[in-house]
Amino acid sequence: MKSKLSKRRPSPSMVVAMLALFVALGGSAYAASQINGSNIKKNSIPGNRLKNDSVTGTQVNASTLGTVPNATNATNATNATNATNATNAETAATAALATNAGSAAEFAGLPPSSYVNGANIQTGVSNGGTDTTNSPQTAIATCPAGQVVIGGGGGNDAPTGDVTFDSLQVTSSTYEVIMFKITGTPSWHDTAWAICANP
Repeated sequence: MKSKLSKRRPSPSMVVAMLALFVALGGSAYAASQINGSNIKKNSIPGNRLKNDSVTGTQVNASTLGTVPNATNATNATNATNATNATNAETAATAALATNAGSAAEFAGLPPSSYVNGANIQTGVSNGGTDTTNSPQTAIATCPAGQVVIGGGGGNDAPTGDVTFDSLQVTSSTYEVIMFKITGTPSWHDTAWAICANP
């Protein structure tokens, strides 16, 4: 005996279910192929929805970024225009409190002309430094060539009160001290000091 297969029409609920399945599958395919950057509203995606390391320098316009707070004055510290409290200011235009200012145009707000340049002390003695009883005696201290006298002084090795100053004579390059004996018969010599500097 042969069996017969019955033909049944799909129920309305089945039709609706199948239709919904086809629409869902087709919609996903459409979304995957049609959504791009132009479909996304600006400022609509928060940063925590971006994949880590997905935004790099290629996507960022560096000129739109601000300056890092601690880098505002750190562009060039070696040739800084002003180094207020710098320990070392090699070529600073103004080094107010710099410990070392190798080529500073100003120091503590004053130009180089306000300070002594090349200062040194030169010494001269009477009688070549040999003690004698001669009186008066003259000692002359002379500055190196090209330098000038900016100060000086003198002294002697006689017992206290036996010798005194007679006169001081100063030229542009020499400091002369003349002393004489006032009591006793000391054996002595006098000394002159010249403080010299570049003009």
